[in-house]
Amino acid sequence: MIRPVHNFSRLLSLLPALCAFAQTQQAGKYEVTLRPPASGLFAGEEMQIELRVTDTSRNDPLMGAAPVIRAQIRGVIDMPAMPGMPRIEEVAHAEGVPGEYGIHPSFAHGGEYRLRLEIKPPADDAFHVEYRLAVGDAGSTGRRKAGVAPYRIELETSPAKPRTGQAVEVRLRVFAEPGPRPPATAEPGKPLTAFDVVHEKKMHLIVMHRGRKAFVHGHPELDPDGTFRWRHEFAQPGEYSLFADFAPRGAGAQVVHTKLVVGGPTRSAGGLASSAVMRPTVPKDPLAARRTSTFTISVDPADGIEPYLGATGHLILIAEDGVTYVHSHPDERAGAGQPGVIPFLVRPPKAGRYQAALEVKRHGKVEQMFFPVEVRE
Repeated sequence: MIRPVHNFSRLLSLLPALCAFAQTQQAGKYEVTLRPPASGLFAGEEMQIELRVTDTSRNDPLMGAAPVIRAQIRGVIDMPAMPGMPRIEEVAHAEGVPGEYGIHPSFAHGGEYRLRLEIKPPADDAFHVEYRLAVGDAGSTGRRKAGVAPYRIELETSPAKPRTGQAVEVRLRVFAEPGPRPPATAEPGKPLTAFDVVHEKKMHLIVMHRGRKAFVHGHPELDPDGTFRWRHEFAQPGEYSLFADFAPRGAGAQVVHTKLVVGGPTRSAGGLASSAVMRPTVPKDPLAARRTSTFTISVDPADGIEPYLGATGHLILIAEDGVTYVHSHPDERAGAGQPGVIPFLVRPPKAGRYQAALEVKRHGKVEQMFFPVEVRE
């Protein structure tokens, strides 16, 4: 029979990848083999992960276990070390080879992820398998050519050329780039309109002056047409780095960077002004690049601290390049701990010097504290 021989040849061609990168799980009579890309998984672009589902109770001497076709497969990807991260939800699609399926997740940053699959064969009950996924940081691809970022931002302002001392409306629209499996909520050429709420907001907009003269953590409001609107009066002229932190429905956390130039005269002395009433005590040792570390900060005074945007505190790191960005939250597994002691889980994608912004709410007021953080290889 020609077709089985063709499929067998196809399977033989996949053996090197299967041996080097595949992860296989057994669930009763079913066997599920997960195949990440041979070059690895990386943040900041759409990835393709293939899997093969077979029935070991139906074994052919030549072809091996029979492929399971027309299975319904749903996947959930999360980060066990960061329970507050939004989940990525995937529905697998059939590939061209019987028993082969694929998913196309996009990761906001590197780290250790967990993939849980629910697989429903056509004539059997659903079963579950679980895998660990090691995801590299964006830009750490080595010689591999990076893929296309899964999302882009269109930025508009009113007035079109913003100046200091005037109210500026910033409008942001999120578009899904063309890919193998665009989000279910994406319409070609139209901005996304469905977003998950993450830490009480549908978008967090982090704005940092390139000269470290101003910092803002804003929360644009979403219109029904997919436009996020945010109003602000800038006091410092110059270039600003804007980091839009959002989660398209079911797609997990995403971060997109853009820039904004503001003209006009200087309206204030400038500089990052730390809280006059709270003081942070920061670890002296540098952080390690591309590694998830606990970065414990103590704040004083410790009384009156309240949850802010669903967390005890927020820690934001922005590198000197104005592009590399980390938004960290407390380790929720650590429990309440000591008053004023906040253990953050931090994973800087590369070495260098970062500007840190710590936000803590105390007695109803959000206090901001700024300090440098060094990251080494």
